[in-house]
Amino acid sequence: MIFENFQEFVESEVSNLTNIQIDLKYKWIQSQGGVQLGYKLHQCHQITQLRIYLQFNKIGKEGLSEIAKAIASCQFLKQLLINLGSNQITSEDIQFFNDYLPQCTNLQDLSLDLICNQIDNQGALELSNSISLCRNLKSLSLELFCNNIDLVGYLAVGKAIKQSKQIYTIKLLLNQNDKRLLQIIRKSERLVMQIQS
Repeated sequence: MIFENFQEFVESEVSNLTNIQIDLKYKWIQSQGGVQLGYKLHQCHQITQLRIYLQFNKIGKEGLSEIAKAIASCQFLKQLLINLGSNQITSEDIQFFNDYLPQCTNLQDLSLDLICNQIDNQGALELSNSISLCRNLKSLSLELFCNNIDLVGYLAVGKAIKQSKQIYTIKLLLNQNDKRLLQIIRKSERLVMQIQS
C-alpha cells in the first residue's frame, strides 16, 4: 500500500500489511512527525517490504531514533529502502541506525540514501560496520555523497563493507573520484561503484 499523506498513514490500520511505501518527501514533518511515524511503524507486525521517502523533512535526532527503533522491531522485514537525504543528519544522529540495524535479522536487501547531510568520516565508518553485522543481508545500496566525508572516510567505508562476505551485490554512490579508492573497490567483483562528481 502507498501512503503519500502523513495523517492518512498515522490513522490507517497497518498491522496486517506486508508491503508499504511511505512517500513524505518535502512534507516538513520534522522531529515530532518522525516520532509519530516511528510509533506507527511499530504496529507493522507483518511487514516484509518497506520503502520510506523522507527527503527534506528535518526529522531530527528524536524522530530518527524512533524510526530506527521501529524498523528493528519489524521482525519479518526483508527489504528496506529509506531515503533520508537533506535532513541535516549528523554522525551522532546516525548512531541510532548503527545501534538498531543489526537487529534486523531477516533483512536481505537494504537501500540507504543519506545524501546531503552532515555525516563525517567516523559516522560513515560506524554505519558501514553496523551494516556489515546484518548477517542475512545480500544486497546493499548506500548513497553518501555531499556529506563531510573525505577520502580517508570513503576508503574506510569501502574496506568495511567489502569484508561482508554475505553481501553479493553492493552499490556505493560517493563523491570522491580517487584512484586509490577505485583500486580497492574494483578488486571486489560484487561491487558496483558510482562516483558523483
